[in-house]
Amino acid sequence: MISKNQAEVDYGEIPSEFLDTLMDTLMEDPVMLPGSRAIMDKAMIMRHLLNSETDPFNRQPLQEGDLIPLPELKTRIEAWKREKEAGWRAERADRKQTD
Repeated sequence: MISKNQAEVDYGEIPSEFLDTLMDTLMEDPVMLPGSRAIMDKAMIMRHLLNSETDPFNRQPLQEGDLIPLPELKTRIEAWKREKEAGWRAERADRKQTD
């Protein structure tokens, strides 16, 4: 769940490797789809699988157990987000001091 403060953070330009291939949004828990090799956020592909147990890129059969976790990418996304959030907090603190 995203906290209110996290939702307020403007991450600016997001590296393309951190974006969900289908939705073009920042991923929280990246996984690879084995057939198409596309990388998606797990929450997004799970929503798709509720309606259709297929890979959205090639329509091959796909189930949750087939998803390949990408822990290294997840760690890099988390580190990038922490860095951006720290900068946002510092900028916000500076603004409060000048008000």
